[in-house]
Amino acid sequence: MANRALVKLLSIVAVVLLLGAAAQADKGADKRAAGNTKLDNEKRLAACDRLLALDDLPKDERAWVLVRRGVVNRHLKKYDAALADFAQAEKLDPEYYLIYRYRGWVYYDTEKNAEAEAEFTKALKLSPKNVWSLYRRAKVRVKLKKYDDALKDYDKALELSPRYSSAYSGRAWVHARLKNYAKAIKDCNGAIEVSPYYAYAYHLRGRAYEKTGKFNEAIRDQAIAKLLDPNMRGPTGDLSVLVKKVTASGSTTKPAGFQQPKKGLSISYLMTAGPAPPKRDEMEEAIMGLAGFFKREALPMPKTKKFMVREITAGDGEKTTIKPSMKFPSYDKKKPPVASMDYYRALLPAALPMGRSGQVLTIEFDKPPLASIWPLKIGAKAEANGKYIFVGPDPLTPPAKFFGCKKPGDKIPFGTVKWSGEVVKTEKVIVPAGVFDTFVIRVEEEAEIIMMGRSKKRSSVITWWYAPSIRWWVKRTQEVDKNITVNEAETIK
Repeated sequence: MANRALVKLLSIVAVVLLLGAAAQADKGADKRAAGNTKLDNEKRLAACDRLLALDDLPKDERAWVLVRRGVVNRHLKKYDAALADFAQAEKLDPEYYLIYRYRGWVYYDTEKNAEAEAEFTKALKLSPKNVWSLYRRAKVRVKLKKYDDALKDYDKALELSPRYSSAYSGRAWVHARLKNYAKAIKDCNGAIEVSPYYAYAYHLRGRAYEKTGKFNEAIRDQAIAKLLDPNMRGPTGDLSVLVKKVTASGSTTKPAGFQQPKKGLSISYLMTAGPAPPKRDEMEEAIMGLAGFFKREALPMPKTKKFMVREITAGDGEKTTIKPSMKFPSYDKKKPPVASMDYYRALLPAALPMGRSGQVLTIEFDKPPLASIWPLKIGAKAEANGKYIFVGPDPLTPPAKFFGCKKPGDKIPFGTVKWSGEVVKTEKVIVPAGVFDTFVIRVEEEAEIIMMGRSKKRSSVITWWYAPSIRWWVKRTQEVDKNITVNEAETIK
């Protein structure tokens, strides 16, 4: 009997321990969820509520959870609920600096700037080196027009965190407001050096350049800002206003025959890729334009961004060889550079490297139709076929063997392309590198790739803005399905 009682007692103890362990596991999971800023707000809120329902939750942990719930309520714009959470947390742990930091954020959102400044000041007394609180207090002080105090906060923030790009741009705004444009430009340079894709820093620097009469530099920066963020507005709402200050409107491009691009020409492009904006007919555009008078429509943001350099290295009268390289982010210098590529008559790619292993994808065009589009003039058309050919590298690589190459130089056909092109118009185009008279050439492609007996088809529309003044294109877009890739010349040397 005694043994049975002992076994029963041990079983009860085991169950209690298991339940306790499960409860601790649930508590740990909820704490992780409450602090996970990438999690859905409603899920974070539910985790906070479960934690706060625990009777044995220590005071400091309860304060921690209340602050997290307050932050979530602020994200949901439930400002009164957020303030109530912070007030409860303050009673439990008045030395917890995050209470004042995030309560200041709520006041900042609700335009209670004096209260926000006071809260950030409390937070900084408890945590003097908290860069985020310094940055936020600086922004509040700007709203209160306490510009000298704001500059001191930005200075301290950058002293503590020299790579804080937002602090650079914030200080640049204050300098510009005080008409210290040289200092504003210097701070924008600092922000861009840290964050090369920081659209607002380019926009702000462009405004400073415009104020100092450097309109070409202003055009460059505003064009980059607009490419990085299509919703970014220029200092006067439109780049065309800047353009009118440096050049006459309208394109004066005359028919241009093919000329080999100059060897040594180097063009840096800002390349972005992302969802294509919705296509509309003229009536829809008119309606959206009217609606936009009251509320601007948000355009799709690019998902990828990079700076590419293309340098002309050779040419034989028809084919132009260029050497591509990455300007930012830079490639690993320990790896071999990307192989060169060939373009036929400065437009259609004829040989493309595939990675760093040396194998090359070539496209054999029916050249007479392609050449017939020259001299470029509105209405010039051409269409033809092409074949995709894989050329085996030396030495052979596993991918080359996969394609069926038995020796270096083997040519393996694996697809076809049909294309049709037309010079649709001339246009004075604005790109970061400047304003250019161009021919706009639109090419539609229908490609089919056959690998391992399987066929894959792809339709794309490629548009070039070819500038005769440099014998190369300053802008190119490629639309595939619902995505678009845009290349715009940033600098030309």
